[in-house]
Amino acid sequence: MACSKEEIERKRLAALQKRISKLPNENIPQKQNEQPKPTEWLFTSQSSNIGPVKSNIGTHNTFHPYAKPECSKRNENTVPVSKVVSGTIYLISEHRFEVNPSEFCTPLINIFKSIPSRSYDSKSKLWNFSIDDYQNVMSKIGPLAPYIVMGPLPLYVLKILNDPLVEPNTVDLSPIEKTLRNKLMPFQEEGVRFGIARRGRCMIADDMGLGKTFQALAIASYYSHNWPMLIVTTSSMRAGKYPIVGQDESHYLKSHKAQCTTALVSIARQCSRVVLLSGTPALSRPAELYTQLALIEPRLFTSYTEYGKRYCAGKLSHFGWDMTGQSNLTELQIILQKRFLIRRTKEQVLPTLEEKTRESVILDQSLLQFSTEDERGLSQMAEHYKSTKSSEKHAALITFFSESATVKIPAICKYIRQLLKECSHKFLIFAHHRNMVDAICETLDEAGTHYICIVGSTPPRIRAELVEKFQYTTNCRCAVLSITAANSGLTLTAADMVLFAELHWNPGILTQAESRAHRIGRSGAVCVRYLLARGTADDFMWPMLQDKLNVLNNVGLSGDTFEDTTTKHQESRNSITQYLSPKSVKNKFDYIPGTNIRKVQSPVNSMASSVNTQALNQCGPNIGTKTGQNGQFSSNGFAPNTHAADQCELANQTNIGSNAQTIEQEIDKSFQEYDDDDDLLADLDL
Repeated sequence: MACSKEEIERKRLAALQKRISKLPNENIPQKQNEQPKPTEWLFTSQSSNIGPVKSNIGTHNTFHPYAKPECSKRNENTVPVSKVVSGTIYLISEHRFEVNPSEFCTPLINIFKSIPSRSYDSKSKLWNFSIDDYQNVMSKIGPLAPYIVMGPLPLYVLKILNDPLVEPNTVDLSPIEKTLRNKLMPFQEEGVRFGIARRGRCMIADDMGLGKTFQALAIASYYSHNWPMLIVTTSSMRAGKYPIVGQDESHYLKSHKAQCTTALVSIARQCSRVVLLSGTPALSRPAELYTQLALIEPRLFTSYTEYGKRYCAGKLSHFGWDMTGQSNLTELQIILQKRFLIRRTKEQVLPTLEEKTRESVILDQSLLQFSTEDERGLSQMAEHYKSTKSSEKHAALITFFSESATVKIPAICKYIRQLLKECSHKFLIFAHHRNMVDAICETLDEAGTHYICIVGSTPPRIRAELVEKFQYTTNCRCAVLSITAANSGLTLTAADMVLFAELHWNPGILTQAESRAHRIGRSGAVCVRYLLARGTADDFMWPMLQDKLNVLNNVGLSGDTFEDTTTKHQESRNSITQYLSPKSVKNKFDYIPGTNIRKVQSPVNSMASSVNTQALNQCGPNIGTKTGQNGQFSSNGFAPNTHAADQCELANQTNIGSNAQTIEQEIDKSFQEYDDDDDLLADLDL
């Protein structure tokens, strides 16, 4: 049977130990006060089946195969030769690092205890040290190789920590154009100082709506001696050589293989200043940051693979490197804040800005456009998504997501109709699929509501006109927006509510869309509602969004969370009355007695019926209290009482209208005699 490499090595060392034990001690010359080699103690802990094997250097003992195991104390400085102890070293703050070994190792613990700045965390059960003792720790662990191997801190991390930077508070802003400088808010001045202290190569990653563009222009004004400046938006790129580059919405450069990214990287390498702007630098995972960091510091990272292995838990698969994970997020957050970006949230810098509340609304299940085949198909898609491999999961989710949109349309449209009746404020509604956008627009058209619609095909010039119409036109109540086409670059602070008819798999896209209304210039709170449907892709996407947000929070790129979202249910009004036309006031004399057949009225009878109707309207609020609001069905399901008209007419003819108690008794009597079934049948237009 073939032996493994570990077994071969163990047997070799055991044979060597046995050979040494047979040599007389006088054949082994030793110098006085000679210290053992760093790895000499590694061989003293080998054990056999009958107990530990002692080194016989300096003593001469015979070997007894049946001897009892000796209970001698094991040397503390030992480590199993057959197993390599590995581990990682990473930052836990700007001034301290932590060592995480793969297993307990006594020699390592002894080294840790010899470091002056040592600190033991009882929760994580790990040791951490001052960054000033990093070289001391590594010099003591180094001689233990290859039996103990610790992954060191990357060179670029040490470079960032040791790089002397200008203190932002000492930056003089006087070179900035005076008008621009005087309009900067205090927190915006702080962002400008940060960018100048980083030599004009930085990212302004403030929350959406805090004036990132304003800060970028101030930094550019400070370096006006380096102009001309290239300003790149999400839809423009111009070839040429520019000393300064400003990139708006830089998170769109997340793919390092995209042509626009490649073009901008080639330009940025020749620039002395690069300012990136993004409210969401990473939409869902750390891998999306690499391109932006490489634009700011092109020579810091040796390759994307190096970055991915350190911060994306990079794994080599059959299809190449998988960089969809996350690792060492605390260290990544430290180097981002130390060197690359500055980020503030609305809560930090705008305490006067009213809060944003989130609600998830569970749609009425009975209104979903489910057929038996649809329900079976969605269930199969859900099972397929859960059982699919990670590399194919996104494609399965896209299919599931598309089919879910069709199912949700009826419930979404009803919710909008209810909202239009109940509220008079302006609102935004985001959707992703074209059929959902079209259905929402058709619902608004049927309701006679003025609205705007911005999708991917809407030209930029038209977008600006539509935004101005929504902001300043009173009767324009709604904006129907594409999640991917209108989640950034628009200011729609006139809206009091933001609705999401559909989700998106990137939480950064959703938070950006929310901030179209909740930003500087907004007065009043903003309510955000996510319309979710059970049994659809929402069941998988909603928890997935929260998990991705947690990753971004750990890197310090987001402060949002969906965990505090309150849950509500769509009002269900499934009674037969909603399918009937609005009730009009009727007179029982319009029907043949004992039937529900309407009489053919002559002009004279029509006039009499009109008089009876007027008499009913003069009966005051008592009628409305009993039956609802002027012909609408009341909450108990009864239709408006037609006999009340006769009572009013009789009261007017006999001059007893002044006696309110008598009228009330007559009305109560008419309710008892009322046959609601006949009246409902009479109202049906056959």
